[in-house]
Amino acid sequence: MKKFIVAAVLLVWCATVHAKGPEITGPETVKIGGRCILVVTDIAECKVGWFLPKLANGAEAVQYNSGAHLIFFTGNKPGKYTFILSVCEKDDDEIEHIVHEVVVEGVSPPRPPPVSPPADPVPPVNPVTPVIPGARFGLSALMHAAAVANDNGPPDSKLLAGDYRSVASQSHATVQAMVTAQKNLNRQILGDRASAWIAWGKILAKAMSDLQRAGKLVTVADNVVAWKEIAAGLEAVK
Repeated sequence: MKKFIVAAVLLVWCATVHAKGPEITGPETVKIGGRCILVVTDIAECKVGWFLPKLANGAEAVQYNSGAHLIFFTGNKPGKYTFILSVCEKDDDEIEHIVHEVVVEGVSPPRPPPVSPPADPVPPVNPVTPVIPGARFGLSALMHAAAVANDNGPPDSKLLAGDYRSVASQSHATVQAMVTAQKNLNRQILGDRASAWIAWGKILAKAMSDLQRAGKLVTVADNVVAWKEIAAGLEAVK
């Protein structure tokens, strides 16, 4: 049994880690139109691949970040959606399949009548996907997706991004000192709004814990890079 100090945002996440394989955590039911986040834990030493269900509009559920440990989708049609994660250890060819089912509850709204296109249709504008730096740990894309999924809007996202950059620019003797400084600053800036960021903080805590277990996040210098990636992800929230 080993304890890891998780560099979290709102709280100092201290967890006792038991030896266990990867698992999918997330809701088993969601209301129609509701957003759903599935998080995969304990995949630091594994190779993984997803089989994703089709949504009502034919699009696949979206897989965020190269680490493959966050799936986000909107249940826009009633039914049961099955997510399958294929896992094998890096030095092993045996594949294990982990299944997680999400039931979307509710009634689909009636389809609107067809609308005739205008005489001179306006060409569609392709949405611009924000380019977020931070490929070393993959935290920028992960924490940006988590903020969007949890409806953590631009005002507080920008404030927290500034907090992370401020703490990253300071001198810290230990990682614990850095975490404590971040926790105190977040409490000051969020105040009563901190509860809206609890789900986001849990996703960050799991990601940081996975990086620590993999030996990628050890020193203060490592955490400074992680802090800057988190800030970049928050700054991209629109």
